[in-house]
Amino acid sequence: MKDGRSICSVFAATLILLISSSFTNAQVERYTENNGYVRPLAVAPGDTLYIYINTSKPVYDITVYRIAVNEYERMMTITGVKSEGLRPIDTLAYEKGVDWPVSYKLVIPGDWRSGAYGLEFPNADGSTTKGAVFALKQKVPGSYSRVLMLLNDFDWTAYNLWGGKNVYNDGSTYGIKADRVSLNRPFSQHRGMGEFHAWNKPLIKWLETNNIRYEITSTMEVHKDPSLLDNYDVLIVSGHDEYYSRPERINMERFIKRGGRHISLSGNTCWWQVRMEDIDRTMVCYKSTKDPMLGKVDSLVTLNWYAPPLNWPETMFLGATFLNGGYVNDLHHSIMNYSHGYGDYTVWNSHNWIYNGTGLKDGDSFGRLPDDSTGAIVGYEVDGTLFQYKDGLPVATGEDKTPLNYRILGTSPCEPASYTRGLPVSMGMYVNKNGGAVFNSASINWTFGLARDITVQKIFLNILQRFMRGGFPPEITSWKPFALVKDTAHAEVFTVNRRDIDLKSKDSVELSLKVYDPYGERVKYIWYVDSIKRSTDSTFTFHATGGGKFKVTAYVYNSKDTSSISWNLNVDGPSTFAETGKMQPNSYFINQNYPNPFNPETKIKYGLAEDGKVTIELFNVLGQKVSTLVDDILKAGNYEVNFNASKLPSGTYLYRISSGSYMQVKKMVVLK
Repeated sequence: MKDGRSICSVFAATLILLISSSFTNAQVERYTENNGYVRPLAVAPGDTLYIYINTSKPVYDITVYRIAVNEYERMMTITGVKSEGLRPIDTLAYEKGVDWPVSYKLVIPGDWRSGAYGLEFPNADGSTTKGAVFALKQKVPGSYSRVLMLLNDFDWTAYNLWGGKNVYNDGSTYGIKADRVSLNRPFSQHRGMGEFHAWNKPLIKWLETNNIRYEITSTMEVHKDPSLLDNYDVLIVSGHDEYYSRPERINMERFIKRGGRHISLSGNTCWWQVRMEDIDRTMVCYKSTKDPMLGKVDSLVTLNWYAPPLNWPETMFLGATFLNGGYVNDLHHSIMNYSHGYGDYTVWNSHNWIYNGTGLKDGDSFGRLPDDSTGAIVGYEVDGTLFQYKDGLPVATGEDKTPLNYRILGTSPCEPASYTRGLPVSMGMYVNKNGGAVFNSASINWTFGLARDITVQKIFLNILQRFMRGGFPPEITSWKPFALVKDTAHAEVFTVNRRDIDLKSKDSVELSLKVYDPYGERVKYIWYVDSIKRSTDSTFTFHATGGGKFKVTAYVYNSKDTSSISWNLNVDGPSTFAETGKMQPNSYFINQNYPNPFNPETKIKYGLAEDGKVTIELFNVLGQKVSTLVDDILKAGNYEVNFNASKLPSGTYLYRISSGSYMQVKKMVVLK
């Protein structure tokens, strides 16, 4: 041969060409339902959305719909779009993208609401499909809501097999992964919608069902814009959030450090670094030391974040890592699956505010519906924290760079991967000195519980409402006295910290707390026995003067909010105490003052459904506060406050009650 190649080498090259050609045809057949995509993935009103459709249908329609509570809300139909014919798919389409012409340029109408949108368009064979999801962001970030949720387009791209390869050997042509993958191609998953339906859609439906305003964008936007997150208080990521670029991570950590609150409903989170090239059209992820950046720009090498040369473990801002975790309810790992009773968390630190209103106590479980495997929220990839048990509670050791104030709130056993430790899943949270916070579900499938699990719904509502308003109470980290009780979950025996204490008549017991305040404030205490306030010291001594059951509650508060914890004291002996109490309301309320108008005195009746801090403040019509009527920590119950307006001039005033997330305003008139 003139070029010096042997006949064998030519034959081998020809054979490879034939195999790759036949595989390409198979890929075209395999992904006929996924021949449409849009760019960019996040647009605002007035922006242009570029739509790319590859179809044999000469003239077709494109319908744009919003994905909401009622599944698909049609926004518009574009008629008479012309096709230039079905184009073949290049063998390197997974890396280079496709060269399709723009099918339609859609200028986003100004009256469309923020949210997730999709398209209905023809497949390659002319049949119709729904796919090509995109995010409609706000023109002015943060103008509609201070809550932002992300579409995980980096992960969708990493798992996208359209064109023959993704960044995994499994599923890629010839069993060999790609090191570089294009963002300019349809998604192979879920009819071209990436992993949206699995984890983002349940969150969106829950937010909209509960009338919670939110804005939405893509991971790429956080990667590109260092100032984007400055416009928000809360950032929510759901599902599989495995692939992070360095700019994305820097921007997210900066957001948290300055006081932003991050809700990570994800597992296997921040596991690989990726980098963007070709003006953000190509995602690079070698996952090995053959990355050409090694030894040149080590900070951009595409390896695990915890590994050299990156040495930046994700635990530093998330509190948990897949390195310590593994699998639960995974199709390829059959031991710890739903049919064997797995998929739920065991509760720890149940006095924490995230469990308010659930009735859960330490050692209980939640997150696994008994009749529906799709309702199990622990799985399929889960993250763990290095911790040790201390006085019946899991406490982070910090050996894996997890913040020492990462409070572990739920655990579950898991199966290790060949390269992970298989330690318990570690759902938890921490707060920094600026009021920034991270809640980490440490599980990919958390949003599965938002559809029907009322306990998961309540916990998530507690988290989101707290994160939206900001301000965190002191954290009660340990206490005395306590009793250690054996319990079991998933055939594993563990010790639970209980606060049910048995005493004899005339015994005395000192109750004390260890408290961590994230802001470094000096905290204050109030102790109640049943409904009677007994002390404001940091400790309290209970003297058992007679038999009976007594509930001792400690409230600890800073300038932001209040935490509480209770003991049940069972005193053996003849009762010298007749229990009396007020009927507790099942909801908050504040009545119209009576009399009204008045001069100079009036009364206001109000009720608290839960124990906590309450304020009632009086404002003039200019919004200036003129008096504080109530500022106290009270038990749940009905109350009455007397107000004397002798020092106020005649006029109309507004009085406002605030307790937890409850707020109500009413009008009163002083008439002299």
